[in-house]
Amino acid sequence: MEFIVKTMFPDARLLTSKEAPGIIGCVEDIAKKAGCSAPPVYLYPSGAMNAAIYPAGQSMIIFQGALDKTGSKLVGKPSAQLEGIIAHEMGHWSNAFRHFGPMLAVIGGSTLIASAAVYMYDRAHMKQKQAKEEGKSITLDKGFSETVDEMKHQSFWKNFKDYYAYNTTPAYNILGASDMQPGSWGEYMKRQVMGIGATAAGLAVSLPACRQFALRNEFEADAFAARITGNPEGYIEMLNTLHNKVEGAARHTAKRLGNTEAAPKVTKSAMDWFKHIMQETVMAHPSWEERIAAIRKIAPTITRIHP
Repeated sequence: MEFIVKTMFPDARLLTSKEAPGIIGCVEDIAKKAGCSAPPVYLYPSGAMNAAIYPAGQSMIIFQGALDKTGSKLVGKPSAQLEGIIAHEMGHWSNAFRHFGPMLAVIGGSTLIASAAVYMYDRAHMKQKQAKEEGKSITLDKGFSETVDEMKHQSFWKNFKDYYAYNTTPAYNILGASDMQPGSWGEYMKRQVMGIGATAAGLAVSLPACRQFALRNEFEADAFAARITGNPEGYIEMLNTLHNKVEGAARHTAKRLGNTEAAPKVTKSAMDWFKHIMQETVMAHPSWEERIAAIRKIAPTITRIHP
């Protein structure tokens, strides 16, 4: 859908086979070999050496920098490096939902479990509070025990569904606030924090597993690109070029800090630390070295198409 593309990349424009016959032809050729449809291709006026595929938007975005930094033009055959970039994105396209489905399942399952735990705690706490109002006294453990017993009944799960929606969905939050009686705002806000906190906890717990799915997806897209182009050496060259461009941008940023000698060292150290933290937590791409090593490992099994 063009709406999604224009929302994320407002300056992107759709390329036609008349304007960019080489690029469109490359996408269509790879799609034919992979046995999948060819997505529409957009050009985004950014200097970054990058491209992206969006299954939800069913489109490929090629950054202008990917053309400039690989010596390619809209007219004419793409360079081997640009072909590698396109093939990598087509690898994502052809396997779009093979990892997407499991990732959603992990996120949904983790969030559901965390929310159920919060709901059970809240139920146990309410039982403890009700008992106190009736002049009785029960421990929180006893409240948990009674809540576990209630899980055998359908009404428990219906109440949980309503509770989850009421306390984690913005629309329900607004409606819930409008129903509040005087003196109950504290309880309402507590449930909001607990419900939204459960969602956040579920997402945090699922992050490492989702990262593993994403890393595997990247390795598979690399392998797809190297095999379908028949040019693993050209693909490795593209990865080296990409790495050098990123490092060059980092050095340029360091120099702009003012100290052309000390700043690059300080900035590089800080950047290395930051990249390490991101790499081990949320980054969806393997390191440059890992990607090249993986391509070299499968290179002997690839039939060369390019001389």
